[in-house]
Amino acid sequence: MRPQRPDFKVFLYAYVAFSFMELLFNREFLAGVIPVGMAGISLERVFYPMFLVGGASFVLMTLMQPLILGVTAYKSRGTGLSWLLWASLYLTLFLDGTHLVEGVNNTAFNPPVFASVLYVVVVVAGGLLSAKKISKWLYVFLIPDLLAFLYLLGTWGIQLTGNSDTGYLSLWAAEAMGYSVILSAAAFLVWALPRARRWILMGSLVVGLIVGTVVGLNLVPGMAIAIGVMFPYAFGVLGVENWMPPVIFALGLASVIVATSLLKKERGVSASFLALASAALIFDSVNITTYLVAPLVALCVGMLLDERLRTKAELG
Repeated sequence: MRPQRPDFKVFLYAYVAFSFMELLFNREFLAGVIPVGMAGISLERVFYPMFLVGGASFVLMTLMQPLILGVTAYKSRGTGLSWLLWASLYLTLFLDGTHLVEGVNNTAFNPPVFASVLYVVVVVAGGLLSAKKISKWLYVFLIPDLLAFLYLLGTWGIQLTGNSDTGYLSLWAAEAMGYSVILSAAAFLVWALPRARRWILMGSLVVGLIVGTVVGLNLVPGMAIAIGVMFPYAFGVLGVENWMPPVIFALGLASVIVATSLLKKERGVSASFLALASAALIFDSVNITTYLVAPLVALCVGMLLDERLRTKAELG
């Protein structure tokens, strides 16, 4: 009897799981303990296991991303998307390799601005083509990430041209980002309306509303600060108004619950949405490709899991 090959779907679902673990135990953890540490309070013994989980998840994400890009590029061979994915993979390996040579603990290292711009352009182009393969709804879900990239391009544009006017791109992108996150989460719930079970959809909205109310009214002491400060930082959301965190948290929680429930029925869109939601662009870590390429990898996960695309010899 021939042994069964391990299902690559498990690998893809594991990537989504690791991205959420990295979010909770790395980004949220750091955002929560850094202010406490600055106050001179040591929490190392209490939270050290969480730090290990978050750090390990980040490393696993970084190692898994090139493989996911490579597999998707191979399966979509012969198409323009394939070329963009191969380019993204090679640039990722080159930039990460350069970072390793310079030293992983070298916080002063940043890739050349032109290389960063080229990398982002390739990643965005690949992401837009990938979204088209799965569902046009993903264009809406991608808006926060596109604004994040626009923010970076505006900042880098100042360095490239010496003209501060390009900074208006960053300003506009930052101001629109908070609204775009709300739009993205709400759009996913609208997309899920005819697809999700009613009790799951309504239940998730009720849970989100309750949690959002608790946060907005600060019924649990410290909850408002935790969500209002740590939450936007961990997700890399700029331009957050005072009223936004409870709304974002409520819609985000509801959409994640619904997306998880739809993983069997609508794997492509749901898996992409979950990976997009968990692996956000962090602006103080742009010297690491993990967060920059995360939106593209999220869409690759969706393409590889989408039953309609998996029945074809290629993704093209």
